[in-house]
Amino acid sequence: MKDKFRLAVLVIVCLPLFAPAAQPVPEMSDTAMKKNQLVLIDSLIEVTQINLENERQLRQMVQDYLEIQNVYLKNPGNQDQTLKMVTAAKQILEKIKEINLLQTFDTEFISELNFFSQIAAKRGLPSPE
Repeated sequence: MKDKFRLAVLVIVCLPLFAPAAQPVPEMSDTAMKKNQLVLIDSLIEVTQINLENERQLRQMVQDYLEIQNVYLKNPGNQDQTLKMVTAAKQILEKIKEINLLQTFDTEFISELNFFSQIAAKRGLPSPE
């Protein structure tokens, strides 16, 4: 499971490297073309920073979830811990969908998150903001 998670994190980190390159605008002066390239690079850097921040947040969420899950497994009758786990699973799944990384994760992990998210929905837990 750890190896699959590490592979998923590696894929997430490398994902921005495979973004399609923008096509240059035809019929521009040399100076305008060079300035346009700088604007393009600045935009790429900004999007990459946003993606990186989202991925770091997601990583922290998954790390917290795994810790909550370990505590839950030691005492499965604890309702507070169960509530924390299903809430965390729901938040992670929503974050994964929000940043379009559903296909990146192992299907078993996504199924687990779906299962616990359904429990959270049945209990009427609010979605994170």
